[in-house]
Amino acid sequence: MKGKKILIVDDDKNVIELLSLYLRKEGAIPIAVLDGKSAIEVTFKEIPDLIVLDVMLLGYDGWQVCQRIRAQGIDVPIIMLTAKGEDYDKLLGFQLGADDYVIKPFNPAELIARVKAILRRTSLTDDSENMVLQYPSLRIDRARYEVHVDGNRPWDYFNREL
Repeated sequence: MKGKKILIVDDDKNVIELLSLYLRKEGAIPIAVLDGKSAIEVTFKEIPDLIVLDVMLLGYDGWQVCQRIRAQGIDVPIIMLTAKGEDYDKLLGFQLGADDYVIKPFNPAELIARVKAILRRTSLTDDSENMVLQYPSLRIDRARYEVHVDGNRPWDYFNREL
């Protein structure tokens, strides 16, 4: 999580302070806003690595924020953080593009674990240098599904003309 920008969107300053403290402890860079309109503006300007998004906000609510971000093609991971714990609310969050859904009150350590898990998954697909494993005589390119031994693909050896 070191150096990752995490946008916290919540109208409760205590939640923002608590999450910011936990995120800083992990080496992340918390960015905090109190309302939906600011969340949209900051997302378009900063493109954070992940958003923790409260549903019940002034102005644009979390549903609208999530919907607008996804409508612009921004695929930043979003964790909805809300007191709305009904199945309908969770399903709506996922349908609008949320990646995870955490119900208040929550355990901050669990939320940080979820942030780490999502960042770990997304960094494997977004960070091209993590997609190639290089050893002295072995190269594995996970993005292309290729393996090279001493610069050659092993199946080329079997497909050669004798």
